[in-house]
Amino acid sequence: MRWRSKLLFSLFVVVFSQLAMAQPVSASMSIVVRKPLPAMDFGSFVIGNDLPRQYDVFSVILGGVNGRPVQIYGKLSWVDIGSNTPELMVEFISRRFPARTFTNADLGTFIPIKNHKEINSVIQRNLAKGKPVGRYILELVLLDPISPRDGDDWNLGAAFSPDKVLATAVSNEDLVMENPTQTFVITEPTLPIVDAGNVQATWTPVTGVSYYKIRACYKRTPDQNMGDALRSGVPIINDKNVGVMTSVNLRQYMDRDWEPGKFVVFQVTGYIEGIGQQTIVTQPVNFLIRPQVSAQQQPLVNSLTIAAQNFLNSLPPQFVSNLINGNIAITEIRDENGNVITQAQVAQIVAFLQAHPDAIKNIVLRAK
Repeated sequence: MRWRSKLLFSLFVVVFSQLAMAQPVSASMSIVVRKPLPAMDFGSFVIGNDLPRQYDVFSVILGGVNGRPVQIYGKLSWVDIGSNTPELMVEFISRRFPARTFTNADLGTFIPIKNHKEINSVIQRNLAKGKPVGRYILELVLLDPISPRDGDDWNLGAAFSPDKVLATAVSNEDLVMENPTQTFVITEPTLPIVDAGNVQATWTPVTGVSYYKIRACYKRTPDQNMGDALRSGVPIINDKNVGVMTSVNLRQYMDRDWEPGKFVVFQVTGYIEGIGQQTIVTQPVNFLIRPQVSAQQQPLVNSLTIAAQNFLNSLPPQFVSNLINGNIAITEIRDENGNVITQAQVAQIVAFLQAHPDAIKNIVLRAK
């Protein structure tokens, strides 16, 4: 009788498991594409295990199946500008995972990929555009695994049984994507020397930014790397939130006053709210707070400082520091033949050297 009891129990377990799997599931799935897309590269679309992705492009909201073992099949097609024909770029299917809402960044991490296929010829044409353009069609199918047995999952290319398809979703939209590294730039100050009383900063707006923060630091020496300057010392402006304004007077956000004769490094960071907060930054710019020198010397110092700032690698830092702080008294400038060079000629020489930096072969300073 014992073996009959075991047999009956085993049959009951099998039948119960099959009935549990056969229970109808009221599942739902929707795709939410992040809008606007202020930053993007094709790496956000690449499918594979353990690949880092910088941007969340879309989220997939699942309903009615939370925690249930499921698989996800997907394919991404591209319709080029001027075309009406979708071309397959990427196709993939995951291994089973506990169902929950996810983003593209979860594919290959939280959701392991079982098989994937990429159409390189289409991808290369897409990459040649420089950034994603046109229309991208994302199609997803939520699946029950083939059976409860671990590893018994669907493969790419299989014909899915209709009773195993829990839900489908399609996103078919024109995605206009800009790369902030190309468009997020500081446009002011544009002059290498500025007056301490009014330093106006302006930068290009980026769609999708919730707020900007600004940072300004002094350079320890004129030839200090701008990135190092931003990370070291005590900031003059310490990541102040300026909201969505793209033009501000820096004096309103300073923790202490400008010091004449010092180089300042300035940078803007944009914060984008959405599927996880992201940040974008401008390239830093630097400028000189106008030194306090005599009115007679000022035009000459300005021209030489512009030249010094462009050719710092060729000039001793101490010379540049003494020049901009007014510790060097410039009475006149002469050429190699002893002829006095006028202010207008100095300006012409500086303009030429700025346009042709390779013309400088060597700089020699001699004390007299």
